[in-house]
Amino acid sequence: HCLSFRSSRHLPSSTMSVLLVHAIAAAVFLQEVVSLKRDPLDKPNIIVVLVDDFGYGDLSSYGHPSQEFGGIDIMAAEGIRFTQWYSAESFCTPSRAAIMTGRLPIRTGMVPPHGSGGRVLSPDSTGGLPDNETSLAEALQSQGYATHITGKWHLGINNHSADDGSHLPKHHGFQDSGLTLPFSNHWNCDESKRHMPAPDPSRCFLYQDDHIYQQPIDHSNLTNQLLSSAKGFISRHTEVPFFAYVAWAHMHVSMFNNARYTNTSNNGLWGDGVRELNDAVKDLLRFLRSNGLENNTLVMLTSDHGPHIELCLEGGRTGGLKGGKSYSSWEGGLKVPGVAWWPGVIQPGRVTNELASSMDMFATAVDFAGGSLPTDRVYDGRSLRNVLTNITASGPHQSLFHYCSDVLVAVRYQDYKITYFSQELPFANYTQVHCTAGSPHSEFFQGSACHGQSVTSHAPPLIYHIAQDPGELFPSVVQETCDATQGEVYPSMGMPGAGYTSKVLPDLSACRSWCCNDSKCGSVTFEASAPARTKTCSERQPCCYLNPLQPLPLTPRTTDITVAFVQRRGAGPLADIVSAAYKLVEDHHRTMQRGQTQLATGDKAAQPCCHDESHPDTCGCNYSPSFVHVEV
Repeated sequence: HCLSFRSSRHLPSSTMSVLLVHAIAAAVFLQEVVSLKRDPLDKPNIIVVLVDDFGYGDLSSYGHPSQEFGGIDIMAAEGIRFTQWYSAESFCTPSRAAIMTGRLPIRTGMVPPHGSGGRVLSPDSTGGLPDNETSLAEALQSQGYATHITGKWHLGINNHSADDGSHLPKHHGFQDSGLTLPFSNHWNCDESKRHMPAPDPSRCFLYQDDHIYQQPIDHSNLTNQLLSSAKGFISRHTEVPFFAYVAWAHMHVSMFNNARYTNTSNNGLWGDGVRELNDAVKDLLRFLRSNGLENNTLVMLTSDHGPHIELCLEGGRTGGLKGGKSYSSWEGGLKVPGVAWWPGVIQPGRVTNELASSMDMFATAVDFAGGSLPTDRVYDGRSLRNVLTNITASGPHQSLFHYCSDVLVAVRYQDYKITYFSQELPFANYTQVHCTAGSPHSEFFQGSACHGQSVTSHAPPLIYHIAQDPGELFPSVVQETCDATQGEVYPSMGMPGAGYTSKVLPDLSACRSWCCNDSKCGSVTFEASAPARTKTCSERQPCCYLNPLQPLPLTPRTTDITVAFVQRRGAGPLADIVSAAYKLVEDHHRTMQRGQTQLATGDKAAQPCCHDESHPDTCGCNYSPSFVHVEV
């Protein structure tokens, strides 16, 4: 292109011939180079970016009034922003299991035993993501992708001993394990001395591949180290399809940031961390562009669940939604930012109100990779391909099921949310009791329980129009009557809930709640907080029926149960919504196969070693000199 056509008439014909031959050769070479580049839709690179404890209202692009505009906001401006993106659970382990498998945590067993309060894996837990689950990394590896993880895992470490690593990422399809937090950043990892005199090494450690790399964690350069780990993997795999799972340690307590971000945000300590996070995301996208990968790479970003609201100014914001981390029954626990970026494929600047779930990332990635979901199990996620590539396409969901451990607490159906159980919210003046000048006194949870006295059952359920009332301030209630129909055999399923059914009377021992006082069937009343029951129904007039969402005993039933189906008649304009939700729940329960729980009580023998020779029993195991504590 440097040759002037005006001067070419002065060149000898032989020279012109040589130039022409070279020009043709160059054109052919360039065409061959272009042909070597994959079509953007031909096995695109997939990057899943996960933020920890990040609220719906924590970003400028999601309405935060003082948080600085940054890399994630740029990502949204250049891609698509979801306003109705939901996590599958409101705690770390189950929500991350759902992302990694595309399935509800109750299906994979990544929930605690019924009635237990422990909803996450601890460093000494012997459970982890089951081997019989197909992880996203395994699914993409089968399609020819190179796979990598950097950052927080929290899906299990050891099983039998302190260093067997049975549940680490490399056993779930990740060929390349960069710098990882197999457990989590944690309150007890505080280096600032705001909350702890010193970090607790038993909870604060980094792994490189399958061994301890640093203990306790030095946060000063942690985000940059995680970023470098991801960039190193990408730079080694620019010529092949790759999958990178980048799970930041931000924004989980303890709060941290590199020194250059300290006191730089209008949003205080939390905002400093968000600024560092934003810059890391911006750097990652810039790196893709500098390597010419932007048009061949789909980047999807979300949070594992809502913010830890009890931590005051160190806990993030929900944007006016009720609840937060641990509150699966309220919007603030599950509704989170969701952003996708893919220059040349996703039209920039889009905002969609279509329903989406973090579990959809599994199906979406597999779809774009050219694969299909395994047919031997139920998948709850759906591919977002049409939403991402077609500005007029509808989303794949009409409904989503909201679980708190093994309790189905609510159903999102179209613009409505039908709430059957609600968790107790923090009391009005909790910030005055648990915080001083915005700083929390302890790692306090008000609503972590999924069962018991702090959980309220709603019969009939509460109905919220989420599009008009996102803050869940104005519930509606549908008044109902019911008729009993002929009893029939209902197969045992060994799962929580079994449709809205009742055991044929006179044996009312299986009845749990929601009794009808219709004149056709006599009356049945239950004491609100005691097992005592008053019953006046006759054998021919069954009217007590099970709450479809109340968890039943989780031991498989050995015999079929004879039941009487109850025809529900609702009154009022929302009756059809409630009826549709009950039908969804019934169908959902018929397909539910609960996985063996992995969140059992921990075993000190599985606790990763602290490598502190002067305190060999700190982690429940002896010091092992084969491990090296690396200062970085």
